[in-house]
Amino acid sequence: MIERVRYELGKQRRLLTSAGSDGDPIVQHDDNDYRSLLLALIGRRREALLELRDQQRIDDIVLRRVQARLDKEEIRFLGANPPE
Repeated sequence: MIERVRYELGKQRRLLTSAGSDGDPIVQHDDNDYRSLLLALIGRRREALLELRDQQRIDDIVLRRVQARLDKEEIRFLGANPPE
């Protein structure tokens, strides 16, 4: 447990001292984690939306409108942060 905390603190320290250097593997790792997390969140929002439609809490029109917003959000994110 203590080693894990030391590792995380060291990682944060290196991240802060790297000042966002693009070539730093720690910065790249965190960017990849953020990208994965955001895309997973968008996917989960899509699943929840389908659940709402299946439960008849929203209709197909609302489903399509919100899906279109999620599509735009995903495209905008992927355009700004292309996968490596």
